[in-house]
Amino acid sequence: IRLRRRLRSVVSEIDVLKSIYTDEIHVSRRLSQWELKVTLHPATADDINVQYVRVTLLLSLSAQYPDTSPTISVQNARGLSDEQIHSLEDVLAMLAETNVGSPVLYQLIEKTKEMLTENNVPQCQCVICLYRFRDGDAITKTLCYHYFHCRCLARYIQHRHTDTTPQEKVMCPVCREPLTYDLTDLLSAPLPSHPEEVYKPDPGELRRRNDLEQIYERQRARGGIIDLTVESNRYFISIAEPVAGLSSEEDVASPFPGTPAGGATGNSAAPGAGETGKTGPPHGAEPGKPGRPRRGKPGTPAGGEAGKAGTPAFGKPGSPAGGQAGKPGAPDLGKPGTPEEAGRASDS
Repeated sequence: IRLRRRLRSVVSEIDVLKSIYTDEIHVSRRLSQWELKVTLHPATADDINVQYVRVTLLLSLSAQYPDTSPTISVQNARGLSDEQIHSLEDVLAMLAETNVGSPVLYQLIEKTKEMLTENNVPQCQCVICLYRFRDGDAITKTLCYHYFHCRCLARYIQHRHTDTTPQEKVMCPVCREPLTYDLTDLLSAPLPSHPEEVYKPDPGELRRRNDLEQIYERQRARGGIIDLTVESNRYFISIAEPVAGLSSEEDVASPFPGTPAGGATGNSAAPGAGETGKTGPPHGAEPGKPGRPRRGKPGTPAGGEAGKAGTPAFGKPGSPAGGQAGKPGAPDLGKPGTPEEAGRASDS
C-alpha cells in the first residue's frame, strides 16, 4: 500500500510538471525508476534573442523517491563557466537534501532557472577580439550557442564576404556551422565597452621577423620553398609563343632537330615510297628514325626489293651478274675461252 501511494504521488507530481513545462520536459520510465530531462533558459519574457545561457537538467528518481533525494546532473551547459556549473550543482544538491520526504522536483527546476537568469551573461571570451563580455555589451548568440560582440561578428562577416563567392555561406568561427545573421542589425549595434588596442610590435619582434624573412629568401633561392602556382605551371606549354630554335614547320614536325621530317640525312629511299623531293627512311626503319641498311645475298641486288637500287653483286660465270631480268647487274667476269670463242666475240 505504501509503495502504491508513493507511486501515485510521483505520477501526480510529474503530471503537474508536464503541464507547466510543456515543451521543455521529457519524461521516461524504466520499471519503477523515472528520468526527467528539462531544457532550461533564463526568464526573459520569452525573448530568445537575449537568452545567452542554457542548461539541460537531468533528474533521476529511484523507487524510494521522495524518501530519497533524486540524482541531479547538469548537461549541455552553454554560456556558463565551470565554476558556475559546479556552483549550480552544489546548490541543487543542498536543496534536495533539505527537502527529503517531500516533492522537490519543481523547486529544483525553478532554482536552476533563477540562477540562469542571474547569470545571463556568457562567461567566456569573444573568440574574435578575445575580450570577455561585460554588462551592457551588445552580444549576439548563434543557433549553435556561440557568443560574439555584434560589431566583432559584423567585421568577421564582411571579411568573409570578400574572400568567398556569393553562393558560399559564412561559417561559425568556432564550430563551422552555417550562420544565420542580419548584417545591418549587427553593424548598427554599439561598439564593445573595452577599448580596442592597436598592435605595435616591439624591437625584438621586428628583429625576429627580419631574420625569418632572410631565412625564407635563402630557402626560396635554393628551391626549398614549394610555390603551388609555379609547380602547377611547370609543365605548361603555350602554343601561342614560338619555340626557340625552330624556324620552320619541318623542324617542328621532325623529332630530331637538324634533320628533315621523316628520315635521316644521307639515306636513300625507294622510288614512290616518300613524297616528291623528300628522302624517306631506309628499309626497316620507322618514319623519322635513322635505319640500318640490309645486306643482300649473292645473286640479288644487295638484298634490295623490286624497284629499289642496291649494290652490285658479283654473280657466277655465265649469268648476268646474278641480277633479275630487266635490272642492271654487274659485268660478268668469265674464265678465259678458246681462240675460236674469242674470234667469234671479236667478229660480233
